[in-house]
Amino acid sequence: MISTAERIIVRRSAAEVRVWLQEKGVDVLDTKILHRTPVLSVRGPVPQEMTNLVNVLVEKLNGQERRSWLACVGGCHVHWRDPS
Repeated sequence: MISTAERIIVRRSAAEVRVWLQEKGVDVLDTKILHRTPVLSVRGPVPQEMTNLVNVLVEKLNGQERRSWLACVGGCHVHWRDPS
């Protein structure tokens, strides 16, 4: 179980990354806390500073394939998908 103090710290880091992304012109769609880690879903383009931090994820379902990306910034995971 996450303590109140930990929850405040996690939410604060998510808010800081959200503001930073929005200042860079990124549309932040959603913020969730998963296993004590903030996860922000965004719609690109993402800042150039994040391009070295990216893991490419390939999702396959019913013969369809799509790519998504995950980067760790400021203790938060930032996730986005191919526009389709």
